[in-house]
Amino acid sequence: MNEPRNFMANTGWLSMISVEFRDSILERCTICDLKRGDVIYRAGDPPGGLWGLVSGSIVVTVSTPETGPALAHMTPGFWFGEGTVIRPTTRKVGAYATKPSTLLHIHRNRLMELLDGEPASWRWIALLSDMSVALAMAVVCDLQIRNPMSRTAATILRMTDHFGGAFPAAISNEISIRQEMLADAANQSRVIVSQHLNEFARLGAIDIGYRKITILDRKRLSQIATSSN
Repeated sequence: MNEPRNFMANTGWLSMISVEFRDSILERCTICDLKRGDVIYRAGDPPGGLWGLVSGSIVVTVSTPETGPALAHMTPGFWFGEGTVIRPTTRKVGAYATKPSTLLHIHRNRLMELLDGEPASWRWIALLSDMSVALAMAVVCDLQIRNPMSRTAATILRMTDHFGGAFPAAISNEISIRQEMLADAANQSRVIVSQHLNEFARLGAIDIGYRKITILDRKRLSQIATSSN
């Protein structure tokens, strides 16, 4: 098993399923290298297979990369795209790379052949779907935070740790994202989010770089996210 497959085997979704199904998935995957801005799929695209992020960062949007707000920021170890495996309809969301990224991809036809031969393995696809629902619920919860600064902090934390430790996954302290995209994800104006980021940086919680945010003090940022003041 080469390095990308070995990493994915021990991180996130694949680390939670049977060894047999995990190995069958990895045997059928191809390795894909993307540049920043490369589109994986768009909302409205035909059904496709699964994608797993080995390194880099992926943003999921509710429409096209050019116009859609960022719904979720994927960290290494995360798998996505199962919606059209379960229901063969057009893609409901889009996904693209925000920096050079390496992914594993299993074509839908190859995955369906595997599942047709092992019907019991559908439970592992159900698990992946459950993880995606958990992420969607986290998005909803963050958007219900009334304090604007707390909502910005919570959005940053969600984009680096999707499930608060509920599922095994690699936690990244760096987000490769434009400030306007972060503002969309937090349902706020770019000006307000920029003010929040500057304040977080002043407090030593983050470092602001070009198209990226690095968390320096996760505990401090969590305190801001849960504060009602």
